[in-house]
Amino acid sequence: MDAEEAVARPCTVRGIVVGDMLLRASVGNVEQPDSDPEIRRSFLIAASVIFQEWQRQGRLPEEITRTYW
Repeated sequence: MDAEEAVARPCTVRGIVVGDMLLRASVGNVEQPDSDPEIRRSFLIAASVIFQEWQRQGRLPEEITRTYW
């Protein structure tokens, strides 16, 4: 998650970005989607949950302790 840009990208546990897929909170659609529909759907669900919690709590969590993928 990039809080300044409100962008989510799939990444490893260490924060290394994987692939080109991203989701902007302001747009709501996956950009540069993975060709695998299951990966695309899983990413969309996980990013959406994180954005919803951000909106609900008013901030991003310090860390995400649950694996959504």
